[in-house]
Amino acid sequence: MSRTSFPFALLTAAILLAHYGSAQTPPPPPTVAVVQAVRVVPDKDGPSVEILANRSVTPQIRKLDNPPRLVIDLPNTNFSLKRKRFAISSDEISAVRLDQFQKEPPVTRVVVDLLKPVAYSWDTAGNRLMVRLRAEAPPSPQPPTVMSLHKSAEPAVVPVSSGNSGVMAIAGSRLAAGSSITAGSDTAILHLARGGEVRVCPGSTVSATPSQSGRDLMLAMNTGSLETNYSLDTSADSVLTPDFRILLAGPGDFRYAISVDSRGNTCVRTLPGNTASAIVSELMGDGTYQVKPGEQVVFRSGRLAARDNEIPLGCGCPAPATREVLRAATPSVPPIPDEKLPPSSRLASPGETLQPVPPPVSARELNTRSQLPGQVTVSVAEPDMPPLPASKPNDVQVQIDAPFVFRAADPPPAPTPVAPILEARNLPLRAIPGETRAPLLELPPAQPPAQTKPPQRSFLGKVKGFFAAIFR
Repeated sequence: MSRTSFPFALLTAAILLAHYGSAQTPPPPPTVAVVQAVRVVPDKDGPSVEILANRSVTPQIRKLDNPPRLVIDLPNTNFSLKRKRFAISSDEISAVRLDQFQKEPPVTRVVVDLLKPVAYSWDTAGNRLMVRLRAEAPPSPQPPTVMSLHKSAEPAVVPVSSGNSGVMAIAGSRLAAGSSITAGSDTAILHLARGGEVRVCPGSTVSATPSQSGRDLMLAMNTGSLETNYSLDTSADSVLTPDFRILLAGPGDFRYAISVDSRGNTCVRTLPGNTASAIVSELMGDGTYQVKPGEQVVFRSGRLAARDNEIPLGCGCPAPATREVLRAATPSVPPIPDEKLPPSSRLASPGETLQPVPPPVSARELNTRSQLPGQVTVSVAEPDMPPLPASKPNDVQVQIDAPFVFRAADPPPAPTPVAPILEARNLPLRAIPGETRAPLLELPPAQPPAQTKPPQRSFLGKVKGFFAAIFR
């Protein structure tokens, strides 16, 4: 070997030794971080979720809907806190939940329950992670689209009747995955093809997802109420809420009312006819509770440990409104057959006092009476009344002699002082037989006398008048 090739061979051996030596040595395992504190920090632009660990972590954040929430996964991180849920009083956040999502490799999951959709950003400073929430920007206006008609698939849920009744039924044998039923002011009823029904209470939205076989059903809701009314043999249904999974496993008759509010309070109440138990388990924990037939319980703030039996009034659907039915009252006076009514009978006018109908009087009774009535009341029929029916030859004619009383002592109503002459002109005129009247002659108005000049007196007359005035 020459002197020039020896250094080259030595260099090649060193490179190969370094390569194979590094390939056989495994890399050191990464250091596992530990979450030490989680809190919500208010700010003028919006709240922020602060996560403290013993070293820096890089999160994986996802934003989910129905219900709106923010899922923060912390890879290679363990969880050491005792509390797993924090109730938050904010306009954007209702609660913060955290737990050990995965052990190998370790992953800690933090779920932020949102009250409305928000935008987010995050940054790290040492061992502190800040997830900042901001109001979501309004969507940009889109140009109007042109409506067109096209053939679509058969709907999974269709209304049975039109109007505001809200009654629903299944169109086929299966529901499409993720179908949602929203009840308006009335309770919506979802009829199941296997038998029974699910009632969606007013103001609630429930999504229904059947299994591949169509025997099992999963119901999910964020806030609101529903009622189950069906029987199961070997299948099992589930009701998902933001905090719990309620398992309804057959066989048995399941009559349950389930309600969830915005604070995480979950009510499970048995209805009449229920014969089966329900298993309530935590989504972010390992706690379970069995609701027995005839039991009713409320889980406060999404925790199984904080439960009591003070059921709120809105646990379930309201009772259907009863409509008042008006019935006609039975008349106190027995009705008179048409054949016994007198020919001069008529309907009473509005406001007229009803008088009992006197029994019919024959002519023989009138002749045997010693005294006749001293006063007769005459009523004038309305002009729009139909005429009386024509008399028949066999009808009995009755004649009644009664004096007509006229009271002249009653003064007539005084004329108004506004226009007495006009009222006098409107009085009716009638002619009285046997009385003659002198013709009225209208004389022309008298002419005023013409003014005449006093006569001229003579001188002697003026002297006579002078002396007459002195000696008067």
